[in-house]
Amino acid sequence: MVLLQPVWFLVRRLLLAFMVVFLNTALIWQVALMTATVFTQVIILGRVQPFVLLSQYRYEMFNECVVMLVMYHFLLFTPFVEDLEVRFQLGYSVCGLICLHLAVSIFLIVKDNFNDLRKKRLIHKASGAHDS
Repeated sequence: MVLLQPVWFLVRRLLLAFMVVFLNTALIWQVALMTATVFTQVIILGRVQPFVLLSQYRYEMFNECVVMLVMYHFLLFTPFVEDLEVRFQLGYSVCGLICLHLAVSIFLIVKDNFNDLRKKRLIHKASGAHDS
């Protein structure tokens, strides 16, 4: 079961390449296959729990939710929605979703780096007090 996550990671990338090359004229099948891969990833994350920290698991689930929401938006850019003005307005929603994802990711990176610097400072302070 432990090897399921890395193997699925590679299979998912190969499926993406397959979709881009061979399903370039069948947009609905691309979206359906991408949705299936996201659902499978969420199931694997819930079943295998490959991450040690709960925060890593939560962040990965957040990433998958964002990918799924973007995929749902892509369905709305197909001929199912005929009004071009509606499609244009939906583009703002996709851009907002991606900006939210970027903001959360950057915040978590800065927070982790700040915590690492604080720990290093405390260790340096403690070793300096020990030397004197």
